[in-house]
Amino acid sequence: MPITLDVDDELAATLAPGGRIALRDPRDDNVLAILTVDDVYRPDKALEAEKVMGADDLAHPAVRYLRETTKGSYVGGKVQAVRPPAHFDYVALRCPSSPSAHPLGVDPCQARLTPPPLSPS
Repeated sequence: MPITLDVDDELAATLAPGGRIALRDPRDDNVLAILTVDDVYRPDKALEAEKVMGADDLAHPAVRYLRETTKGSYVGGKVQAVRPPAHFDYVALRCPSSPSAHPLGVDPCQARLTPPPLSPS
């Protein structure tokens, strides 16, 4: 299944292979990545729904989204990351950047993978 960017038909008409699109964070307008256009096409949404979701039935939430929300044209190509998105939520719960930043001088953000319990055999 290809990963595509849905765009309105007006924008799709201005795009050509080799063109570039800035992918921006809608919250702060920062550029997150650059998409270099390889393909611009109008999808067969009924076929897509059938192949990806297994049915073209509007009772399925993903099919409803595809049919009612997804824009009319798809763009595919290579994506080059520019920067990760800024996360403004739960800032107080994040790990410090280094253990020395923690008041006790330890890293409170460690994870341990414990072995599975022994089976009584």
